[in-house]
Amino acid sequence: MGRIHEALRHANHGQEPNPLAELGGVPFISAEPSLAEAPAWQTADTTMAPEPPSITPVSFGGGLDALRQHCLKQNWTPHPAYSVFSAKKPSVEHAEQFRKLRSRLYEVRKSQPLKTLLVTSAVQAEGKTFVALNLAIAITRQQGKRVLLVDGDLRMPKLASCLGVQGSPGLTEFANGSADECAIVRSDPEGSLFFVPGGAGAVNPTEILAGERFQWFLGRMATLFEWIIIDAPPVLPVSDAGVLATQCDGVLVVVRAGSTGYDAVGMALKELKGKKLLGVVLNRAEQRENFYDANSYYAGERPLTA
Repeated sequence: MGRIHEALRHANHGQEPNPLAELGGVPFISAEPSLAEAPAWQTADTTMAPEPPSITPVSFGGGLDALRQHCLKQNWTPHPAYSVFSAKKPSVEHAEQFRKLRSRLYEVRKSQPLKTLLVTSAVQAEGKTFVALNLAIAITRQQGKRVLLVDGDLRMPKLASCLGVQGSPGLTEFANGSADECAIVRSDPEGSLFFVPGGAGAVNPTEILAGERFQWFLGRMATLFEWIIIDAPPVLPVSDAGVLATQCDGVLVVVRAGSTGYDAVGMALKELKGKKLLGVVLNRAEQRENFYDANSYYAGERPLTA
């Protein structure tokens, strides 16, 4: 078990850490199922936003149906190594952990605005992309739920390959004006999961994510979707996650058990202080009966890369 878990157990007088125990003032997200299913949410506001700054005009009007009609539709199949919901190799146990995380987020949503969710980590290879993808799929498994999954890691975009779709045009092309919003949004065949890749060749990723065009895009998509999940770069190597966090309603930090140093996590949480931290998702925790209900999912031997 990793240093985070061991430190929490020590602080708890040798007992296994409580699912609601705190780390650096930030609680773990409880994966325990809620007592009731999330309430039905009203249809998203489809009021037109102002035109995006410079270069590219708005290419569609109206709501989600109009976007679905104009965006690129692809028959993608998530790679079985990255999707616990894969039809070729489903993992009931692992999928259930994402359902629990989904339920916990809906509970948080009852008490505070929560539509745009950032998923990041302290350093690389902790499983943030894996968590972002499977959380998005878990939400779309509910009747009538639509999610926009955004690859905000413009330095090392991986979500396109995980989904088996084209990686460009994406956010980079939208930022430089060579593609409009419909050109960068993809929809799965069912029209439940929508995806925006990072694109190619970003030489100024931080400036793109802090720029007016990306902020306009995020605001425009927020009028169409109930959930927007952004896969961000890790916190400590670069500043991108901090920039994105200021534009999101909540932040999840993924920590890989047995790998991530306690000090590194503490530094990452300090960097994100004041940026609507929701909690920590403990990834690849050892599956033990008395730790099963903690805030984690069990990834077994799946290759998890950030």
